[in-house]
Amino acid sequence: MRTIGRWLAGALLLSAWGARADTSTYMVRPACGGESYTSGQNRQGLMDPTGRICDSGGGGGGGSNASVGTNGVTAPTSSTQIGISVGGVLQPVSASNPVPISGSITATLSGFTPNGVVANLAATTSSASVALPSGTVVAVTNAGSNTVHIKLSVGSGSAATTDYALLAGNSIGLTVGSNTFINAITDTGSSALSLAGGQGLLTGFGGGQASSGGGTASVNLTQVGGAAVALGSTTSSASLPVVIASDQAAVSVKQATAANLNATVVGTGTFAVQNTTATPAGTNLIGKVGIDQTTPGTTNGVQTLSGSTTGVTQATAANLNAQVQGTAASGASNAGNPVKIGGPFNSTQPNVASGQIVDGQFTARGAEIVAPGVDGFPVTIGGGSAVIGHVITDSGSTTAATQSGAWNIANITGTVSLPTGAATAANQPTNATAGSSSAGETGNMEMAAVTTASPSYTTGQTNYLSLTTAGALRTDASATTQPISAASLPLPTGASTAANQTSVQAPVAPATATATKANAAAGRYHATPDAVTDGQEDEAQMGPHGEGKVCPVDSTGACADPTLAVPVTQWPSSSANAAPLHNQVTTASSNLVVVTGSHNLYGLNVAAGASALYIMIFDATTAPADGTVTPVKVYQVAINSSFSIPPSNVPLIRCTTGIVIVTSTTGPFTKTASATAFISGDYE
Repeated sequence: MRTIGRWLAGALLLSAWGARADTSTYMVRPACGGESYTSGQNRQGLMDPTGRICDSGGGGGGGSNASVGTNGVTAPTSSTQIGISVGGVLQPVSASNPVPISGSITATLSGFTPNGVVANLAATTSSASVALPSGTVVAVTNAGSNTVHIKLSVGSGSAATTDYALLAGNSIGLTVGSNTFINAITDTGSSALSLAGGQGLLTGFGGGQASSGGGTASVNLTQVGGAAVALGSTTSSASLPVVIASDQAAVSVKQATAANLNATVVGTGTFAVQNTTATPAGTNLIGKVGIDQTTPGTTNGVQTLSGSTTGVTQATAANLNAQVQGTAASGASNAGNPVKIGGPFNSTQPNVASGQIVDGQFTARGAEIVAPGVDGFPVTIGGGSAVIGHVITDSGSTTAATQSGAWNIANITGTVSLPTGAATAANQPTNATAGSSSAGETGNMEMAAVTTASPSYTTGQTNYLSLTTAGALRTDASATTQPISAASLPLPTGASTAANQTSVQAPVAPATATATKANAAAGRYHATPDAVTDGQEDEAQMGPHGEGKVCPVDSTGACADPTLAVPVTQWPSSSANAAPLHNQVTTASSNLVVVTGSHNLYGLNVAAGASALYIMIFDATTAPADGTVTPVKVYQVAINSSFSIPPSNVPLIRCTTGIVIVTSTTGPFTKTASATAFISGDYE
């Protein structure tokens, strides 16, 4: 660069021509200074042998009005510097070399003015972003209940929990610059950010946290003077000094150990030292208490703090004047820790020599043992009954005993004289064994009361045995069976005699007149039923197997047809005819002639195959031809199933000609034979 200097008003003006890479030529002089120039003339620049450009005042400070210096040359001693002297060398003003300003600066700053553009961001434990509202400054308010860490970015970014922490309920003003997004994250839970765009300082904006606005800020203090704040107990070099104000109230001081506690009490008052842990075993010196005996011959008291305990150790008790008392007064309830008298319990009491000290002796239950001395001690028993314990007399002595009233003597050994008139052994009953001879035995006789009639006793009472006047002991055998032996027994009044008893008669002939006191014991089977008239007796009609027959009656009450009497059978279990007769097919068939003649049908069984069947019963000797039929009973059975009526004492039907069971695929009045069934029947 070519630099041309021109003198103007006694000063060298330097100018630069563009950015041309050119080299200026200077005239080297032995020393700068001494030149004179005319205003408006161009001159060649000068420099000294060291290469420093000479200014208008000569080499480095000789001029009287050097207003412009050259970078890197010695700063002039009497000139107005355009730059700053760094180490005695003139340097240009820059961001790294600012011009120092001394004095007061007054400026008027405008407060935050919102432009009406807002945004909201929900912050959680995962980073979230939202575009910033327009404006040079954005007011950010944490409207939630958890701390939010925020960070600005160009475009959507992310926030970390190490970024700036905006406490709950606080606001901050952020200069936007080139940023376009705000990013937020919480340590825990969630919170809500409200953003308002605008310009100006955040003044008058409530709750500003470490911001340029007003309000109360809640700041987490982590450093003081660039050093981290140590929390908790630490060394003095890492702690902040605290000066207690002169009007500060009493401050409690607690020291874990007394090794480093050095306190001096200045002024009046009481300095209390409290040991919060147990005092170690042995002798512990916690200080000395001096007594100011202001008046000779008097005793001054030493008072301890309320609620504290002071131990006193005295080498000898000669000068120790102390009163020991409990917390409970005489006659008061047992409370607190009153001073009580006690002593040891020894299963074997001690034996000490004369003049020695011995503990008072107590029983295992806490009763004091008292023994009389040479003088003894009287015992007075008050009125009434009193127990004074077990009394033992010494050997060889006699103790008189006076007893009033009845005597109660037990466990007496030795010989005891009987009183006058007492029963001797000769008058006492003897023990007699069973079966022994009664000669020479004595005993008590059991007596009973003699009454003409039986006495009446009350349950639960003790009474005499009862004797008759003949000396017989009355007994009651109503609850047992007694044998009776008699030639004859009289009948009670009104008893039936032989003349009035029903006699067993011989069988009554059929159709005979009623016999007096007739008693037919059984019935009779007649192939042809008997014909009787009104008022006649007859045998009961039975079936061929002993079954009784019941004749159906007509509307007048007469037997409609004796030949149709229905037998009522009770099959005897021991008879060969204990069950009805049975007949069945041996191959798949369409009919079964169960029996011919007059018989009763008691049961049947039909099993069908691939076709559903009608079961028809006919009073006949053979099965009718296919076509129209008139059965006496009809049943149905489904495909591949069976129909069964087990036999009972009551018949299903009585047929006079015969019993025929037919199966048909049609019905009930049209027969189409189907030889596909199993058929059986039970009859009598």
